[in-house]
Amino acid sequence: MNPYSLYIHIPFCAQKCAYCDFLSFATDSTTKQDYVESLCYEIQAYSVGLKAPIQTVFIGGGTPSVLTVDQLQQLFATIQQYITLQNDAEISIEVNPGTVTEELANWIQQSPINRVSIGLQSTHNSHLKALGRIHTYEEFLETYARLRKAGIENINIDLMFGLSNQTIEEWRRTLFDVGRLEPEHISAYGLIIEEDTPFYEKYEKGLFNLPSEEIERDMYHLTRQVLEEKGYHRYEISNFAKEGFECQHNLTYWTDKNYIGIGLGAASYINGTRYSNTSDMAKYLERSSHIDEIRCLTDPPSKKRRMEERIFLGLRLDQGIHLETFNKNFDHPFDGQWKEVLEKMIGEGLLVIDKGYLKLTERGIDVSNYVFTAFL
Repeated sequence: MNPYSLYIHIPFCAQKCAYCDFLSFATDSTTKQDYVESLCYEIQAYSVGLKAPIQTVFIGGGTPSVLTVDQLQQLFATIQQYITLQNDAEISIEVNPGTVTEELANWIQQSPINRVSIGLQSTHNSHLKALGRIHTYEEFLETYARLRKAGIENINIDLMFGLSNQTIEEWRRTLFDVGRLEPEHISAYGLIIEEDTPFYEKYEKGLFNLPSEEIERDMYHLTRQVLEEKGYHRYEISNFAKEGFECQHNLTYWTDKNYIGIGLGAASYINGTRYSNTSDMAKYLERSSHIDEIRCLTDPPSKKRRMEERIFLGLRLDQGIHLETFNKNFDHPFDGQWKEVLEKMIGEGLLVIDKGYLKLTERGIDVSNYVFTAFL
């Protein structure tokens, strides 16, 4: 039986960032404990019908590191008791600078967790403040050093470019400063102004001085150049890793594999069907052990949707899409319904077929949304 991935959502944070549209918020200690217990009940409920092993676990948020060590221990004790983990399972947790105590760092090292992702975003305190981050670059360095001292050997650092008033030289400095630390993985995303966030309100009022599309594109090209010089290879449009440290959990999302989402608002993808848990905290705390009551169907199985998602997610990977396998799985759509689109994209120099894989060219990456839309 094919293995699954497991995502566990911790919706709590010390303070919500101004650009964030994730389901996250500050709360009290009682709610945190009640929530952890509810997570454990949901995990137990899933375990009854889950026969497949788990190949990756990702504890995300929010800020999972705002939980106490005892609460994290309770969560992992439940996982280990009720879920079958592969021996080589990748188990990740997200943390924010300023929330990792020496006790937590040492516990992570002794726990099943073998990968830590730190949300930094920028090495410039002015940009961190503008983003609504509660930490400084100096606090990040303390957190990173603390994790390394504890023996954590697989660390990702999240970065963000295209910020208001950010210059190319500031972004170059961020890349050099982070690269010098030699984390195993770096994620570098362009800022997206999401609706229903404080940033969106400022953007609508014209209060942001965002870089032009050309400058943001230059920032992206600089990212690949600097990180490749420092020994990182790009394996997905926004993700760079040292050899052997690609994020296996995220590859689950990009390669049409099954995953289960545990927790408030968490999404699941099971055999082509999408589900989403309730975002109502009171309902979740009361009924988390009743899976059918806390989750709803968001997308029924659809061959058309699966093909489209497989294309725009698969093309994000540097490896691209294996055409023979795709055509075999979906009755040869590239020989029929998408033949003209494929020829057009290749003719424009945006896609290329290399050793049987369909992939974006560098020019295609610059206009990737245009390419993806052509197949929808």
